[in-house]
Amino acid sequence: MDEPITGLDVPSAEAIFEMLDLLKARGMTVLVSTHDLQMASDKFDRLMLLKRGAGRPWPAGRGGDAPQPAAGLRKPPDGAARP
Repeated sequence: MDEPITGLDVPSAEAIFEMLDLLKARGMTVLVSTHDLQMASDKFDRLMLLKRGAGRPWPAGRGGDAPQPAAGLRKPPDGAARP
């Protein structure tokens, strides 16, 4: 799903999330693309940040720990630990 809640009102967005929860409960995997890292961190089990075709995992399910897009995609200085 590409940006599944963009432009939706709150009740419609909640309906989308309920559908995703139902699919998860049935053991299905759903790939969602979004620019809303806060929402993704709150709602999804696993995240992957993509930049120029390369991906790296990002911790999910921790609410306020979601990065700002620029910070989450910035390459750390040489020798620095990745989050």
